[in-house]
Amino acid sequence: MAAAPQTAARSPGKSVVRPLALAEMGFADSGETGRPDDRRDLAQPGGGSDVASRVVEVKAAVETKRKVGFGILRAVSGVLAVGMVLLALGNIGVQFYANSRDLPGPGVLAVTSHIVAAVLVIGAQVVADRFNDWRAPVSCLAVLLVSAATLWLFWWA
Repeated sequence: MAAAPQTAARSPGKSVVRPLALAEMGFADSGETGRPDDRRDLAQPGGGSDVASRVVEVKAAVETKRKVGFGILRAVSGVLAVGMVLLALGNIGVQFYANSRDLPGPGVLAVTSHIVAAVLVIGAQVVADRFNDWRAPVSCLAVLLVSAATLWLFWWA
């Protein structure tokens, strides 16, 4: 059965209509914030203890989904992944510039390998960010290895 509407004064000359069910659940009469009334104890019988237990269950479920460990490793591999993408884009830009000016440029092998490395490290970083088990550190190490190999072969050696 529908509850009769209840009016609560908000300010002089204005009133707001709220269902009686909200007032029974312990919401304040001001209608300003919609927060539960502090004077009502949720643990009382009929005071919403079922709602409170559901809130605790949801908080526990959220806490188990949080990332545990590997924070520094994920951050370092993320920075390297972004750096590899920027290097690939830089190589593409330099190659286009060199072709337009009739200069040698980095070459097709270097540009292609930087693009492949960038795609590999971004894929590994996505895996590292999405999973919380053994795949996270393995993916982070894959990012480190692919980045180190690319830098060694095309920049230092």
